[in-house]
Amino acid sequence: MALDEFADLDGLIAALYGTVSGPAGEEPDWERERSLYLPEALLVRATQVDAGTPRAAVMDVEAFIQSGREYLRDNDFYERELARRTFRFGRLAHVLSTYETSSDPEGALAIARGVHSLQLYNDGSRWWIVSAVWDTGQRTIRFPRSSWRISASDRSGTSRSRGT
Repeated sequence: MALDEFADLDGLIAALYGTVSGPAGEEPDWERERSLYLPEALLVRATQVDAGTPRAAVMDVEAFIQSGREYLRDNDFYERELARRTFRFGRLAHVLSTYETSSDPEGALAIARGVHSLQLYNDGSRWWIVSAVWDTGQRTIRFPRSSWRISASDRSGTSRSRGT
């Protein structure tokens, strides 16, 4: 894993989606996943409980890995970015990134769509995820693609990076 891939926002975001994506039977590269975040990073999954009551599942990186480890190992799972809005000021960036999940590497069979709200920090040599909040909705959610831009290079992060 080359940390210089996180020297720009595109590399960090591609790794965010690419690290958790891959075929059943292969464990994601959890060390690479850990390397995306500051050690004190906070992750929040917006979910629903009984009768659709909203709930925020708050966790650190290790809890996030444990919550998804079995599912990602046992299922084909691919997550790809659809569009992004980035707001930068100095060493800080706030990224709103829409995505969809699929059991197909080409994204033909979308399972769900959602949005990541990412707060990022640049330490002078690379970008770090400070916090991530995401809400995964239904397949039918439509996003305003025409007003959001994403480069072709951002769409390339759809396969897991394997550790050795």
